[in-house]
Amino acid sequence: MKPEPATASHPGAILAIILLSYFMILLDNSVIFTALPSLQADLRLSTGELSWVQDAYTLVFGGLLLLGARAGDLLGRRRVFVSGLVVFSIASLLIGVAPAGWWAIAGRAVQGIGAAIVAPASLALLTASFPEGRERTRAVALYARRPGSPPHQDTPGARRCAAARSRPLKLPTAHLKGVLTCTPTSPHICIP
Repeated sequence: MKPEPATASHPGAILAIILLSYFMILLDNSVIFTALPSLQADLRLSTGELSWVQDAYTLVFGGLLLLGARAGDLLGRRRVFVSGLVVFSIASLLIGVAPAGWWAIAGRAVQGIGAAIVAPASLALLTASFPEGRERTRAVALYARRPGSPPHQDTPGARRCAAARSRPLKLPTAHLKGVLTCTPTSPHICIP
């Protein structure tokens, strides 16, 4: 197995693919809530089955996340990333044509497998595709940002944090003694 390049030949395209795939994974867990009433009516699902349609994805995704990350280490990030996207996409198609509740539940579980493969591989590809420094910091910040949010949110919390950027924060909890400092590069993670 040959090592993957340290820098990308088309960083913009790589970043777009990674962000789109990550958005797709996060969106899928939320979009199912909108579809639950129609799934219940079309497939005649009981309350218990409806709950499994919701939870099958999340349980499998959370349970296999570390395994997906290790698979990327052993088999190659790019190969695992593409395989995960294929698994996720096929599972989405199977859910779309589900003739019965068990089919939709199984499809959601398979989607969770694909997502557990794609999520860690996408972050690993991101850090491998961009050199350390400003480019990688920007790429990881875009990846970590809440999907669908504008780049510069003007919220009361963001304004308070911007005002307190260089002011240290002492934590009141005795077992967490330490100081957090807001920096210009991380205004949304500080707590003024």
